[in-house]
Amino acid sequence: MDLQAAVKESLQLLYDDYLTSPGSLSYIGEIAEKHEIGKHQLGKYMQEEGYIKDQAFLPTDFRCRITLIGINEIDPNYIPDMESKIISTLGTLGGRQDAFEVLDLEPKDDVRIRDIVSYLENKRMLENTMYGPQQIIIQLTLRGQQYYEDNKPNWL
Repeated sequence: MDLQAAVKESLQLLYDDYLTSPGSLSYIGEIAEKHEIGKHQLGKYMQEEGYIKDQAFLPTDFRCRITLIGINEIDPNYIPDMESKIISTLGTLGGRQDAFEVLDLEPKDDVRIRDIVSYLENKRMLENTMYGPQQIIIQLTLRGQQYYEDNKPNWL
């Protein structure tokens, strides 16, 4: 039984699914079985660590989605890269922009955009976010604008 190997493999599967089909739930039961760990034991551990969300403990399997904490375990550059792209673009262009255009993502990536926008709102870098059909309009806060100005040489 290797819990850490099962967690790492599960996070990689969840991350890959997040990038290709962000709104869907992924099943990790086979990975648990492969590592001789109970499906619910693996799911409970990952839930307690904050790696997953929208979990469903099913009688014969376990399904969930990855969180930004889980993504950070697999790809530590994902959040900083997304954050940098949003802040540098908004700082350069000013005003309000569509997050889909800023991140060059498609409507199927709505969950990915909402996750990073929510993260930046919690950091007080974005404000007055407007959610529309296939559009998420974002704007830097004064704090976000100051962060851009302080780090501008890194982005040019």
